[in-house]
Amino acid sequence: MQPIYPLAEDSFLLQKYVEQYAAGKVLDVGTGSGIQALTAARQAAVKRVIAADINPAAITHCRNEVRHKKISYKLSDLFSALPRSAHFDTIIFNPPYLPEDRRLKDIALDGGKRGYELLERFLREAPDHLSPAGRILIVFSSLTDKKTVDRIISEQLLTAELLETVSLDFERLYCYIIHKSAILRELEKRGVLGLRHFTKGHRGAIFKGSLGSLRREIAVKIQRADSPSPGTIDHESAMLVRLNKKKVGPKLLLSMKGCFVYEFINGEFIEDFLKRCSRAEAIDMFNGVLLQCRAMDLSGINKEEMHHPFKHVLISRSKKKLSIHLLDFERAIFSQKPHNVTQFCQYLTGGKISGILRDKPQALMIGCQAVRKLAALYKHDQSEARFNAIMRQVSE
Repeated sequence: MQPIYPLAEDSFLLQKYVEQYAAGKVLDVGTGSGIQALTAARQAAVKRVIAADINPAAITHCRNEVRHKKISYKLSDLFSALPRSAHFDTIIFNPPYLPEDRRLKDIALDGGKRGYELLERFLREAPDHLSPAGRILIVFSSLTDKKTVDRIISEQLLTAELLETVSLDFERLYCYIIHKSAILRELEKRGVLGLRHFTKGHRGAIFKGSLGSLRREIAVKIQRADSPSPGTIDHESAMLVRLNKKKVGPKLLLSMKGCFVYEFINGEFIEDFLKRCSRAEAIDMFNGVLLQCRAMDLSGINKEEMHHPFKHVLISRSKKKLSIHLLDFERAIFSQKPHNVTQFCQYLTGGKISGILRDKPQALMIGCQAVRKLAALYKHDQSEARFNAIMRQVSE
């Protein structure tokens, strides 16, 4: 049987702020001895408390020794035993935060290999169960890596305030109060749910989630606070409004200051796709990209990145049909002489793509010299005839 975490300095530090901030419906995750649940239940502003723990011994102990009419107990691995619809005004967590010690297995102490993995999982799941104006109270140690914890909090679109630091012999304890950021609250208000950090670029961070009652899979792009180019996400959103009319770019669903929501696309980046596709699929993909480049040229918009679009073209298959999507329009500009087609021709005739195509079982060799000559003519005369000549050459 797993031991119950004994009361220690971190317990009393967290208890101090539970007394101050606990209100409404309260969830005490990893209740252990029950100290935080009982402290919360004694506050007049608290309506009821659910105390959860993965350790059956802790639940048995609390049911026998920590009784209060506001408290109910639940055996649960973090939020696993709670319904998706369960929301709380206060969530409390004193996590196991020590790096894993293989010689001494103790779920009350081990926070994961580096000490923060369990806390990271908690912080990823907690926003789904936190009311819009709710708060999270946590305590953790300098042994857990404070910079990593701060990064994880930020990646979940949460904001943290350091309430107190306590120095001990070999570590420091940090007590945080955490809220949903204004942008997360606004997105949830508009029907965006279950956001999870997906990836980040130089200017924006991308999150994956769902939209509306049908749980439509979406992505959200948000301006990074540390971006060297503020305003690029709003610029990209405005560009997508224009480009979507030409069936270019991911479908824009919502936009607001500093972020926008678009249809999530599953697929492969262009070079990964080329390594596995057939000769016919490669030609179809090249033509599809060229047609979208042509649409941008005719719209007077230059994407600026089609000469190295290895992360800007995503290809998916639907019922044996290819869908080609251009991504990332942060740098797109209006231009009297856009050069999307000529840039993509430059990419197609480069050594890297030629090598990939040459090594395929069904070798596809593009007439590089011919394509370059046709692209040079198109650069000075962007007529339909010049463009069609490029398409014919690529398709041969």
